[in-house]
Amino acid sequence: KDELFDKCPNGICKNAWKSWREYKIGGNGNRKVAKGTVTRQTHDFEVMRDEKFDMKKVVDFAISRGWQRVGQPDWQGLQCFKNISREDDLLGAVK
Repeated sequence: KDELFDKCPNGICKNAWKSWREYKIGGNGNRKVAKGTVTRQTHDFEVMRDEKFDMKKVVDFAISRGWQRVGQPDWQGLQCFKNISREDDLLGAVK
């Protein structure tokens, strides 16, 4: 089980995954993580990746709030971490 959590999903920032892993297992590393938890966390990360969120910032935010999950793309509090502002800036410059 721990080995599943050690492997970072494709396309995910390794620092974000490592930070989340350390947060979930606790500082001493003695906490065991269930396979289902790893599967759900991996899915959450992949969904957020596909929606173009800055995963490092999302993870830091989730940890600072004591969340059990990184969140969902439609959570209002996470919208500031979505990489849409750059596109908006470019569109504004064209006008």
